[in-house]
Amino acid sequence: MTLLTCVSQPGFKGVGRYHSLTFPKVKQDCLDGKFITLPSFGKVKLIVHRQIPQGFKIKTATIIQKADGWYVILSLEDSSVPVLSPDLPTMDKAISGKQITRCLRLRSASLHPERSRRVKSLPEIA
Repeated sequence: MTLLTCVSQPGFKGVGRYHSLTFPKVKQDCLDGKFITLPSFGKVKLIVHRQIPQGFKIKTATIIQKADGWYVILSLEDSSVPVLSPDLPTMDKAISGKQITRCLRLRSASLHPERSRRVKSLPEIA
Protein backbone atom coordinates (compact mmCIF):
# COMPACT_ATOMS: atom_id res chain seq x y z
CA MET A 1 0.00 0.00 0.00
CA THR A 2 1.47 3.33 -1.00
CA LEU A 3 1.24 6.62 0.82
CA LEU A 4 -0.95 8.08 -1.91
CA THR A 5 -3.71 5.52 -1.43
CA CYS A 6 -3.67 6.03 2.34
CA VAL A 7 -4.11 9.78 2.02
CA SER A 8 -6.92 9.63 -0.53
CA GLN A 9 -9.17 7.30 1.48
CA PRO A 10 -12.09 9.04 3.23
CA GLY A 11 -12.04 8.95 7.01
CA PHE A 12 -15.53 8.08 8.23
CA LYS A 13 -16.42 8.73 11.86
CA GLY A 14 -17.13 5.60 13.82
CA VAL A 15 -19.65 5.30 16.63
CA GLY A 16 -16.92 5.71 19.28
CA ARG A 17 -15.81 9.11 17.97
CA TYR A 18 -18.96 10.96 19.01
CA HIS A 19 -18.70 12.33 22.53
CA SER A 20 -21.73 14.63 22.74
CA LEU A 21 -25.49 14.52 22.48
CA THR A 22 -27.61 17.65 21.95
CA PHE A 23 -31.26 18.11 22.89
CA PRO A 24 -32.53 21.02 20.77
CA LYS A 25 -35.86 21.47 22.58
CA VAL A 26 -35.81 21.37 26.37
CA LYS A 27 -38.74 22.34 28.63
CA GLN A 28 -38.27 25.49 30.71
CA ASP A 29 -39.00 23.64 33.96
CA CYS A 30 -36.49 20.86 33.27
CA LEU A 31 -34.22 21.86 36.20
CA ASP A 32 -35.45 20.64 39.59
CA GLY A 33 -32.84 21.12 42.29
CA LYS A 34 -30.04 18.63 41.59
CA PHE A 35 -31.86 16.94 38.71
CA ILE A 36 -32.47 17.77 35.06
CA THR A 37 -35.23 16.12 33.04
CA LEU A 38 -34.12 15.31 29.49
CA PRO A 39 -36.25 13.82 26.71
CA SER A 40 -35.79 10.04 26.31
CA PHE A 41 -33.42 10.00 29.32
CA GLY A 42 -35.70 11.08 32.12
CA LYS A 43 -34.27 12.56 35.33
CA VAL A 44 -30.48 12.81 35.47
CA LYS A 45 -28.61 13.88 38.60
CA LEU A 46 -26.16 16.74 38.18
CA ILE A 47 -24.06 19.23 40.10
CA VAL A 48 -25.21 22.79 39.44
CA HIS A 49 -22.24 25.19 39.33
CA ARG A 50 -24.14 28.37 38.47
CA GLN A 51 -27.78 29.30 38.87
CA ILE A 52 -29.72 30.38 35.78
CA PRO A 53 -30.28 34.16 35.93
CA GLN A 54 -33.80 35.58 36.06
CA GLY A 55 -35.33 36.27 32.64
CA PHE A 56 -33.19 33.73 30.78
CA LYS A 57 -34.72 30.78 28.90
CA ILE A 58 -33.08 27.42 28.26
CA LYS A 59 -32.72 26.81 24.52
CA THR A 60 -30.70 23.58 24.27
CA ALA A 61 -28.97 21.07 26.50
CA THR A 62 -25.83 19.20 25.45
CA ILE A 63 -24.34 16.22 27.25
CA ILE A 64 -20.58 15.89 26.69
CA GLN A 65 -18.27 13.05 27.69
CA LYS A 66 -14.78 14.17 28.64
CA ALA A 67 -11.89 12.24 30.15
CA ASP A 68 -12.89 13.03 33.72
CA GLY A 69 -16.66 12.52 33.40
CA TRP A 70 -19.92 13.68 31.86
CA TYR A 71 -21.01 17.32 31.63
CA VAL A 72 -24.29 19.09 30.81
CA ILE A 73 -24.03 22.39 28.96
CA LEU A 74 -27.14 24.59 28.84
CA SER A 75 -27.54 27.17 26.08
CA LEU A 76 -29.50 30.19 27.37
CA GLU A 77 -31.44 32.98 25.66
CA ASP A 78 -31.96 36.47 27.07
CA SER A 79 -35.07 38.22 25.77
CA SER A 80 -33.76 41.69 26.67
CA VAL A 81 -30.96 41.49 24.07
CA PRO A 82 -32.21 42.81 20.71
CA VAL A 83 -31.86 40.66 17.62
CA LEU A 84 -29.71 42.39 15.02
CA SER A 85 -30.44 41.89 11.36
CA PRO A 86 -27.83 42.61 8.71
CA ASP A 87 -28.27 45.83 6.75
CA LEU A 88 -28.78 44.55 3.22
CA PRO A 89 -27.99 46.87 0.32
CA THR A 90 -30.94 48.36 -1.51
CA MET A 91 -31.15 49.47 -5.11
CA ASP A 92 -30.89 53.16 -4.24
CA LYS A 93 -27.53 52.56 -2.51
CA ALA A 94 -26.09 50.31 -5.22
CA ILE A 95 -23.18 51.50 -7.37
CA SER A 96 -22.65 50.15 -10.86
CA GLY A 97 -19.33 49.03 -12.27
CA LYS A 98 -19.20 52.00 -14.67
CA GLN A 99 -19.55 54.47 -11.80
CA ILE A 100 -16.72 52.75 -9.89
CA THR A 101 -14.50 52.84 -12.98
CA ARG A 102 -15.16 56.56 -13.44
CA CYS A 103 -14.39 57.27 -9.79
CA LEU A 104 -11.12 55.33 -9.97
CA ARG A 105 -10.06 57.11 -13.17
CA LEU A 106 -10.81 60.51 -11.67
CA ARG A 107 -8.99 59.63 -8.48
CA SER A 108 -5.89 58.36 -10.27
CA ALA A 109 -5.88 61.42 -12.50
CA SER A 110 -6.02 63.73 -9.49
CA LEU A 111 -3.27 61.83 -7.65
CA HIS A 112 -0.89 61.48 -10.61
CA PRO A 113 -1.60 64.26 -13.10
CA GLU A 114 1.68 63.69 -14.96
CA ARG A 115 0.82 60.02 -15.71
CA SER A 116 -2.85 60.43 -16.41
CA ARG A 117 -4.45 60.63 -19.79
CA ARG A 118 -7.00 63.20 -20.66
CA VAL A 119 -10.09 62.61 -18.54
CA LYS A 120 -13.41 63.34 -20.13
CA SER A 121 -15.75 65.49 -18.12
CA LEU A 122 -18.69 63.65 -16.68
CA PRO A 123 -22.21 64.57 -17.79
CA GLU A 124 -24.26 66.57 -15.36
CA ILE A 125 -26.96 64.67 -13.53
CA ALA A 126 -30.25 66.52 -13.55
